[in-house]
Amino acid sequence: AEIVAHRPFSLETSVVGFLKRAPSAAATKAALAWDIGDEEIAIRGKELYWRHGGRMSESALGKIKIERTLGPLTMRNLTTVAKIAAKYPA
Repeated sequence: AEIVAHRPFSLETSVVGFLKRAPSAAATKAALAWDIGDEEIAIRGKELYWRHGGRMSESALGKIKIERTLGPLTMRNLTTVAKIAAKYPA
């Protein structure tokens, strides 16, 4: 629920990546400097929030690029995360 409440971008166009560990300050700085057009990212602890403009397959950013900079992660649509949080409240 905390992850959904924090969402820095609209629910409909966002995914959240759950990182294995929080990225270093240098990795975070590198990721925030990516040239990803009108897309946006935000990093909070072990979560990467990503607002994409449409189809993820057409994005300037991809999972391989993210993992090379920030480390392993799994990604979920934020709408899905919100549904899970509502179904299983803490």
